[in-house]
Amino acid sequence: MRDLRGQGHFGLIFFIFFVALIVFISLQQFPSYTYFIFFIVGCIVFFLSFLNPNLILILVILSALLSPEFQVGGIAGRSVVIRLEDIFLFFIFLGWLAKLSVNKELGLVRFTPLNRAIAVYLFLCIVSTAIGLISQTVTLKQSFFYLLKYFEYFMIFFLVVNNLRTMRQAKLCVFFMIITCIIVCLYALLSLPSGGRLSAPFEGVGGEPNTFAGYLVLMMALMIGLMLYNKQMWLRVPLGILLFCSMGIFIFTFSRGGWLAFFPMVGAFIFFDRRHRNFLIFSCLAVAFLFPFISPQRMQERIQERIKDAFSNDQAYEMFGKELTVSGSTAARIESWGMGFALWLKRPLVGYGIPSAGVIDNQYIRVLTETGILGFLAFLHLLRSLFRVGLRSWRESAENGFSQGVCLGFLAALVGLVTHALSVSTFIVIRIMEPFWFWTAIVVLLPTLVAQEKKEEAGYEETSDLRTG
Repeated sequence: MRDLRGQGHFGLIFFIFFVALIVFISLQQFPSYTYFIFFIVGCIVFFLSFLNPNLILILVILSALLSPEFQVGGIAGRSVVIRLEDIFLFFIFLGWLAKLSVNKELGLVRFTPLNRAIAVYLFLCIVSTAIGLISQTVTLKQSFFYLLKYFEYFMIFFLVVNNLRTMRQAKLCVFFMIITCIIVCLYALLSLPSGGRLSAPFEGVGGEPNTFAGYLVLMMALMIGLMLYNKQMWLRVPLGILLFCSMGIFIFTFSRGGWLAFFPMVGAFIFFDRRHRNFLIFSCLAVAFLFPFISPQRMQERIQERIKDAFSNDQAYEMFGKELTVSGSTAARIESWGMGFALWLKRPLVGYGIPSAGVIDNQYIRVLTETGILGFLAFLHLLRSLFRVGLRSWRESAENGFSQGVCLGFLAALVGLVTHALSVSTFIVIRIMEPFWFWTAIVVLLPTLVAQEKKEEAGYEETSDLRTG
């Protein structure tokens, strides 16, 4: 049989250069010296990705939340931006391909239980968009930049899967995920005196509090998982302090969607983790009881205002025979959901293409409108596959505290994000999805890494016995 790996590498290189050409054309508004800076930084990143995969993995983690962005246009009521990380990833992928060319035994794409679900979902996204282009429900410029982001998330997943080889690397990556969260939280704390809703760095004017809240749900789940299954007190204490600070910052995002996602996330820990169930229930009751006494009065007032605002008298709807009044922003969301659902009914099979849904703050209605029932079922299958992988990894790493904490945190985070997606298009938001898919890759590999670590320890003990004998 012919070896097609080289042809696969060539095809991917061609695709990446094509993407780079489009991005370069989009960057024409910048001064000429900007290209020189991008080129120098890109060359450094390229050689690092070729020589040291650990540094590249760390760079991807840090840049997910700490990467500035540049506007290159606007489509469908939203800005089209190129992030510095996008440029980094382009050169990282080139470096990865160069390394594959030298070490062909590494393989282009490592097999995982998620490969088929990802491929089917991406294929249906492309098919729906191609039909949308033919019927002119979307434009090429719109679709190109949105689909590019979708591919970018999954490329991060495969980049990590192909470069993560040891448990030490996995722990290093999780450590830098925590470090990134600390940096972002410090930034948020510094902006607290302004009195506005807290947001992550480089989010533009006004920020994106809902996005930041979704990211914090993700990271708080990781912290709780690590705290539950880590026996070293010197690690539990700083994680507990960071969790406490993150919860305070999370509240000050004043994101109702984020708050809504927090409770199912904590509930997932209680549901899955029988070992710590009583402790978790007691902790939740204790926090609920103490919160009115330890939280600032102004915080309590703002929380009450946000909750009451959701049910103000701006708009009335009838639900189950009763009249329900909601605020203007909530009414706008409900109406956008209704419009999206009505559009889907007119083209139910494959939808209108990406990103025909425009501004719809609900992931499920968006997927249904853009990719039809076929894409929606593929998306649900992908979510189901993620749950199955997380559950399998958690069960198969019963004797490893680090792995169990990371996998259980992943399951809880996924429950939180599935809930968060009711009020935000969570699964296409860059600053949530990039760390999420990075974490997913770690979870997929953890059973293999745990088994590998056990084998190495057994081999070391056998060698020690031979020496002493």
